[in-house]
Amino acid sequence: MERLRRHLTHGALAKASGVSHHTILRLERGEGITDMVDLVCIGLVLEVQATDLLRRALAEARLAGYFTAEAE
Repeated sequence: MERLRRHLTHGALAKASGVSHHTILRLERGEGITDMVDLVCIGLVLEVQATDLLRRALAEARLAGYFTAEAE
């Protein structure tokens, strides 16, 4: 996870990105969605494109069984 590689806490990422701590926790747990503005803000802090964050989240969701080949 990029946040951990950069040695950032949830709180530090929230403060630097302007995205709420709660939203970051939910996103990391795969418990919700957010708008692109939040992803762009998080991506800027982590120096990662928002599309890469989305791609990673989708890959993790597939591995967790949230999507099936039929749904795609």
